[in-house]
Amino acid sequence: MKWTTRILFLLAISLSAALVAMVSGQKSRTPEATLEAIEATIDRDDFNHEAILRSLDGALSNARATGETELQAKALSLRGDVLYKIGAYEDSIRDFDEVSALQGSPDEELLIKMAEAHVRAGDPESGQRRIETLLSVNPESAPGLVQQGRLHQSSAKKLTDECEEAMSKIMPHAEAQRAAAIVDRLTAQDLLDPRRAGQVSTLREFFTEADGERLTRILVLCDDASVYNRKARDSYERSFEYSADPLGTYEYITLLIRAQRPEHALRFGAQARKHRPVLGHHP
Repeated sequence: MKWTTRILFLLAISLSAALVAMVSGQKSRTPEATLEAIEATIDRDDFNHEAILRSLDGALSNARATGETELQAKALSLRGDVLYKIGAYEDSIRDFDEVSALQGSPDEELLIKMAEAHVRAGDPESGQRRIETLLSVNPESAPGLVQQGRLHQSSAKKLTDECEEAMSKIMPHAEAQRAAAIVDRLTAQDLLDPRRAGQVSTLREFFTEADGERLTRILVLCDDASVYNRKARDSYERSFEYSADPLGTYEYITLLIRAQRPEHALRFGAQARKHRPVLGHHP
């Protein structure tokens, strides 16, 4: 056995032993301590998902048997986090929903988690409803407004993807790529942006007369996506009244660049670096 292989082998044994010790040691811990240990473990990326899920299943069963709702909510929340990390988004949403039912009132962080899980599961519309619930309780939630903007962008992307799929069926790959770049600009620009007329004219050149119906459908999708992206910008702008959230700032600047407004993106970026609520920034 080569020394590098031996070292890797020993490391693997050490990690496995540590995990086994943690799981087996849970029997002598209080339920609260067990869940705290699991929470610390899942903050890392190298944990054994299956072992942790088994431990959480056991903790949840015990909490349900004793009727301890606080422990049930904690175990469900942690299991939802793990399920989200492994891509089981619908299962994670079910756990988060149960947490919400146990808590009896909307939780801002939990609603944002559920909204993100809906997006990952390909259902931004359901995610939007979660954020609407959050904003009905706290309309000044900067994280909620940022998530709302991202959900609008996700809805726009679904429409953009549909456009690209339609074009790929009738165009050579290189032409479809160029047409997709035009669609990307169209969907990022406002409907009343005068530059859109030139973009539409250029896009028409990729289609024959026989493709007229398909082109009409693509332009309708582009308009709908443009509305969603405008809503996204509105949400980001509202969030900046309360916090210069890094994610919201990034997404907002990206939309401006996609819309071919680099000068506004640079100006806004300079304001955002001041690390305070960004007021009066509108281009």
